[in-house]
Amino acid sequence: MKVIHKVFEPAILPEDIHFLLQLAFPDTNYTISDLLFWDIETTGFSAKNNICYLIGFVYYKQNKWNYCQFFAELPEEEPDIINHFSSLLKQYKIIVHFNGDGFDIPFLNTRSQLLKLDIDFSSILHMDLYQYAKKAHKLLKLEQYKQKNIERFIGINRTDRFEGGDLIDVYHIFVQKKRLNKETQQELSALLFHNQEDICALPPLSTIVRYSLLPEIIAFSTLGYSLNDTKDFAGHIVKELTFTASLPSCMPAATSYGKGPFYIKLYDHILKLRVKLHQGELRHFYKNYKDYYYLPSEDMAIHKSVSFYVDKNYRIQAKASTCYLRKKGLFVPQTRDVILPEFIENISDKTSFFEFTTSFCENEEQAKNYIKTIIKDIL
Repeated sequence: MKVIHKVFEPAILPEDIHFLLQLAFPDTNYTISDLLFWDIETTGFSAKNNICYLIGFVYYKQNKWNYCQFFAELPEEEPDIINHFSSLLKQYKIIVHFNGDGFDIPFLNTRSQLLKLDIDFSSILHMDLYQYAKKAHKLLKLEQYKQKNIERFIGINRTDRFEGGDLIDVYHIFVQKKRLNKETQQELSALLFHNQEDICALPPLSTIVRYSLLPEIIAFSTLGYSLNDTKDFAGHIVKELTFTASLPSCMPAATSYGKGPFYIKLYDHILKLRVKLHQGELRHFYKNYKDYYYLPSEDMAIHKSVSFYVDKNYRIQAKASTCYLRKKGLFVPQTRDVILPEFIENISDKTSFFEFTTSFCENEEQAKNYIKTIIKDIL
């Protein structure tokens, strides 16, 4: 078994990792030293018919980033690298990987069972960056969610030209040469370098978590707002409310997404949420319609407790569809009833509104709760 260990400098600051831990595990006190970033290389997809020949990992210790690789120079050394990695796992509280839940962990579990080894992933927390990226697909807009695609999206440009599957034959050639005591440096360099780029990209790649945990970042941000005139698709002038959040951590890459009256834009340390407002008349429907009368001439409902003011000839029992209060004004759309009282156009409408007030915008806690809800629902 060959062990490679080096110190390196990834393109991410330790404080950025600390912020990610705050987002992902808000009720804990984990530090950067509790994290182990890792990846494996195998001779195929099936753990029953193939082996794991390389396990690489990255960790932070004594204010330095380190990467280490356990390499099986011959297939019979596979138990050695798994045992060494199993012992290492016990020192960490969180493992960070890319699609490890889907491939790496099941592969090592199966290999360990077949080789009668002991490895335990059940007592450790997982951060699968692939899953975080998939949750943020509306913002990332990638055709494929391979590690290299996501790296390119956030600005990581690696020099390794291989995919993991391309190196299977390279490893077999390496083993043949090794058994014949021939020079293997070219193959060894290719095998190690690919894994090195995979694992050393994981710390900066972890910033992808910011997109899927965007609603939680709002809790750490400061807000401003503006109310402006803009044009809709038909060219009509409409009011638009824009919230601008100053984020505590820079987004890895600029992106945007819109749905209905909502439009999100992210760049640098800035989040903008633009909301097209409704100007006109809406209705607030009372839930307990059996307690109301409907006044056809007034086109409104009144509670039965005050109905003695109205002649019986001018009132009828309200139905769910007629039990409402009409109001004209400027209204803010919402994906669910966050701000009450809520208003809609028709009783079957899914999108509700609340009346726009400057006090709502200036109440930072209330505004943040509204923004978090919008982002969660449309993404």
